[in-house]
Amino acid sequence: MLTFFYFGFYRIGKFVTADEHYWLYERIPQYFKALEDRNFKKTRINDKPGVSLALVSGIGLLEEKNPQGHFEKLERIDRYDSENSERFYSSFRTPIIIFNLFLAAYLFWVIGKILKNKLLSALAVSFIILSPIILGISRIINPDALLWSTSIAALFSFFAFAKTDEKKFILLTGFFTGLALLSKYTANILFIFYFIFILIKYLVNYKRFFSSDSYKSSAYFNKNIFWLAIIFFLSCVVLGFFMPAALRNPKIMYLQTLGSEGIKKIALPFILITLLFFLDAAIFKARIISRLGIFFEKIKRFIIPIFYGFLLFLFFVVLANWIFGLNLFDTAKISVDARSTDAFVLETGLGGKILLETYPLVFSLTPIVLGLIIFYWFSQIFGKKEDDNCTPLGLSLSIFMMIFLSGGIISGVLLTARYLVLLYPLAGFLAVLGIREIFKKFNFSLNSKIIFSFLILIISFLTLWSVKPFYYNYASFLLPKNLIVSDAWGFGGYEAADYLNNLPDAKNLTVWADYYGTCEFFKGACSTDYKFDQPVDYYVLTRRGAIRYEPAYWSSKSPNWNKGKIIEAYPFYSSKNTVWQLNINNRPGNFIKIFKAEER
Repeated sequence: MLTFFYFGFYRIGKFVTADEHYWLYERIPQYFKALEDRNFKKTRINDKPGVSLALVSGIGLLEEKNPQGHFEKLERIDRYDSENSERFYSSFRTPIIIFNLFLAAYLFWVIGKILKNKLLSALAVSFIILSPIILGISRIINPDALLWSTSIAALFSFFAFAKTDEKKFILLTGFFTGLALLSKYTANILFIFYFIFILIKYLVNYKRFFSSDSYKSSAYFNKNIFWLAIIFFLSCVVLGFFMPAALRNPKIMYLQTLGSEGIKKIALPFILITLLFFLDAAIFKARIISRLGIFFEKIKRFIIPIFYGFLLFLFFVVLANWIFGLNLFDTAKISVDARSTDAFVLETGLGGKILLETYPLVFSLTPIVLGLIIFYWFSQIFGKKEDDNCTPLGLSLSIFMMIFLSGGIISGVLLTARYLVLLYPLAGFLAVLGIREIFKKFNFSLNSKIIFSFLILIISFLTLWSVKPFYYNYASFLLPKNLIVSDAWGFGGYEAADYLNNLPDAKNLTVWADYYGTCEFFKGACSTDYKFDQPVDYYVLTRRGAIRYEPAYWSSKSPNWNKGKIIEAYPFYSSKNTVWQLNINNRPGNFIKIFKAEER
């Protein structure tokens, strides 16, 4: 937690990323203004909806009472109060870091209830909060900064209930699920995962606990589906309490739960399956469910190793494909920024899509976490077969990982590290299950366990040190340097502005930047407007900006994008006459360059 604190606050006000301005200047102030005016319909500030972000980050309004006063736009020129920008952004990011630190303490306690081992619980929290991607996203004023923490708090609260049967964990699960729903609609997938875990736990433990009496099967599903309904109700209460618009308009409640993007296509089938299980348990004494348990018991020793074997095969193929440049399924033609382009959706086969969806996860996990996950999967295939309390948990997390990756293929979206933010904490927990297997297999003494644990923490510290302050742009050293996992996304703009601010007469210079992050810290005139026809002294160009400059990008946004004069910056992208350059984390593909206007 101290490491998270140190790296989290390191230069916390010296960057700006995409979309933060929407939350700072519009949505967060709107939320509190709506509460103040009792105009509750305006408490739905976005479809994400980002209310948890407003509640936490909005504490910064106590110091920065008028965020819009930080920014002024005159004739396509952006002017910021650059001398106070660092303090301004720090004010809204600091509460997010502190909130996630509190949740890290909660995770230590609740994971301890599950694993019954404080050392493993501490390691699990360490793997989660010291993930470079998790640390990086926690510093950004974006709903994803709280989505991961509230969702994982909800998940492990549910696991703790399954382990202890203590009703307080139902209340905690409902509360944190509600906060997760208030963060981003992606959290709706939690309900599906709760059911998957209920089912997997039953199937894995059928022979031990349920085969002797069908009443036990009936009671198990009656109880758990009932509590699942209670969790859904409690989460809706939390959602409605903090976003009253959802209580005033049932359609909004539907859109933020079962009708949200990413789940509405499968919401009805999921509800029907849940009802069928409940009816079978309540009316037919779990006859169908019991037969399912009997069938799974027959194939369990084959199907589980096959599943883990597929995951191992997939991860090894992804590693080999990009490390050795195999270009399987012609994956090299697809950019990591392809998102939902025709190149990914229409021109890539299923095999290529599977590899591309898995690529960002594999190469944005630290090698030690990746190695421990692989060891855990190997142990489940080749190790001694014995069911314990962690078997259904590890299997459920692995299945969920595959379901999440498959969701990107089904929805036609190439997942990025930000879209995968829920998987990094789960990967961290799987890594701890790998450590648990190592401790058992090699019969570590207590001192050996402590030394092993400290070595892991030191490696995690050094990993973060090597990429600070660009944690979010982390890519494993296993990935060749000419490749990236995610583009700069605005990072490095402060460093570019610092160079420009030290030029003679900087206040009278005009700079054009192709992406966010520079203008906010530059003391002169600055613009990010593509329809800019005024004299420019310097261009600040990035990889992300080069993609946005492409006509195909803008034509997909608006058919009228090219009407009027467009800034003539594109020739500079191929120029080598830079006056300053930064390669994020020493990866040339993730660049920020400054060009003097008269030099090409």
